[in-house]
Amino acid sequence: MPKALSPALFAAAMAVLVFTACTRTNPGPELHSPSAPMALQAGQQQQGASADEDRADGAMDDDSPAEVPAVPEDPPAPEPDRTTLPTGWGTVPAPPLDEAGPRIDTGIDHVVILVVDGVRSDAIATLGTEGAPTWHRLMAEGASTLNARTDPRRTYTNPNHLGMITGLVTDGDDGHGLRSNRDVEGTLHDLRGAYLPSVHDVTFHHGLTTAVFASKPKLDLLSRSWTPEHAAPSSAREDNDALRIVAESFNELDDAETHAVALEFLEQEELPAILFLQYSRSDGIGHSSGFNPTPGSAYMRELTRIDGYMAEILERIEQHPALAGRTAVVLTTDHGGEGTNHFNLDHAANWTIPLVVWGPGVPAGTDLHALNAEGRADPGDVIASDAAPPPIRNIEAGQIALRMLGLPPIPGSRVGVAPPLQVFAPAARPAEDAEARPAPPGGAPAPEAAPALTP
Repeated sequence: MPKALSPALFAAAMAVLVFTACTRTNPGPELHSPSAPMALQAGQQQQGASADEDRADGAMDDDSPAEVPAVPEDPPAPEPDRTTLPTGWGTVPAPPLDEAGPRIDTGIDHVVILVVDGVRSDAIATLGTEGAPTWHRLMAEGASTLNARTDPRRTYTNPNHLGMITGLVTDGDDGHGLRSNRDVEGTLHDLRGAYLPSVHDVTFHHGLTTAVFASKPKLDLLSRSWTPEHAAPSSAREDNDALRIVAESFNELDDAETHAVALEFLEQEELPAILFLQYSRSDGIGHSSGFNPTPGSAYMRELTRIDGYMAEILERIEQHPALAGRTAVVLTTDHGGEGTNHFNLDHAANWTIPLVVWGPGVPAGTDLHALNAEGRADPGDVIASDAAPPPIRNIEAGQIALRMLGLPPIPGSRVGVAPPLQVFAPAARPAEDAEARPAPPGGAPAPEAAPALTP
């Protein structure tokens, strides 16, 4: 028979076992090699995001949970082919700004890109004109669809917001590459391994500016990569050290504060060409109480609250002498939601979203897919990740804003470029006479044949 361990040896063996078990279940902070590419580190975070990626707003309704539960992890999504983009988009990217031609006069000087976080389309339909009067006013007075789509494979915050201002999908060699839903260090150019053009570059090249207000602090990624020290210089500007983004505000999930900052900002006499404005508390309520489209749910009441904020933004626009009659709105969301998350691609409510375009020249009460029958296809009830023609997507928001301002598309993008999304009524589409277009600042010459606004 084997000999029994002495008390001292038995205690030592047990200590080793306990230590080994603890280190396996609690390995400590994740370590990244300084030499590992940032894109690889971010790429290892899958569609099933961890609990701290999307926290709810701290100020909940009285009948909402006092503490926000952790966002559950979903199984990792299948890895897409990173060498190709969805087949529905054109094969030729938008040209560099020096080759794209000057601005066209569309009668629009300002665009507000308004993003309400975590909005499923059936919630807007169910709320109707009583629960979401501003949504439905913009739909009645503009062109819209409740059957738009998110990024083809990513139904969460960061990839879709970045897609809106870069005109890029997430995946593929030509994608923006931000697969993580957490805040990232450095610039987005570092993450991609190459410069990432955006709406900020296009407006700056044409002597215009932008502003970004959001109630998710991690969304400062929408501006910090385009500060003067990180942005690519414009050949049309001699003042490349000037600000592209003249105002920004990012707070700790407080829509009321974001809204107050936006209203005060809209009182200024001189305003940027594009204001990107994001409200997030609907997403927070969805994560804590459920993205529940039943009338009277906490989620639906929050959408009604944010609808009231939107009404005040419209009122401020219509009362401002420089904005009234010369401002457009692009209204959309980053994703929908099902249960208490929005990560599972098997759930249609996660990727079926609204998109609304409102402003001078936009045909009232028009379906956006019908207005773009030759270049877009209503996806029905399928995700349509690789459909050709593609469905209308939220990541076209920045391109729509530029088009409404008479500006060329974001260089390098294929999303919303060939053909571009048509938002004007045929009779209101701008003239295509290159000689009538004001030249960019700095005297950059216009090309012999400027690109057409209409297909």
